[in-house]
Amino acid sequence: MKKILPFAIWFLLSSVAYQAVAQKILFLERPGTTKYRQYEVGDLITFQSHDTKFKGHIIQINDSSFRIDKERLHQLSDIQYVIANKNGWKTGGKILASLGVLYLGVSALNGVIAPDEPQVVSKNEAITSASLVGAGGLLHLVPNRKFKMGKSWRLRVIDFTNDIPRDDKK
Repeated sequence: MKKILPFAIWFLLSSVAYQAVAQKILFLERPGTTKYRQYEVGDLITFQSHDTKFKGHIIQINDSSFRIDKERLHQLSDIQYVIANKNGWKTGGKILASLGVLYLGVSALNGVIAPDEPQVVSKNEAITSASLVGAGGLLHLVPNRKFKMGKSWRLRVIDFTNDIPRDDKK
């Protein structure tokens, strides 16, 4: 218990200190609905500005602009599209394809070690493995979504700083 208490106190104090840090969030929203995406410093963002596509991690967010990967500042008003990466679907596709190959490998190894049938891999095992690989390939082809700035989507900065004006004249 004596060893855990200092660690618990340190963890509590560091989490409170982390919560107290002021931050700005890049907020992509559809006005009038509850649909939104938020980007913080360190998040990966892909967008199109003046017919040029940019992709990178956000390193700074200002009131009306942001900076990615040591490039110039990008004004919010210049952005035409924000492109949402569907990495979850692509990761799921990679996992399914890997599971299909792994299933075929384990089935083949089982057929070599304990040959109950004349063929190493049965037809059903090959179909199952091919289906997993095919489903993984299809999930990997899911396109990214484009959010066009204008009437339906807007990009703005939300400031969560706790700057309280003080009157030092008293």
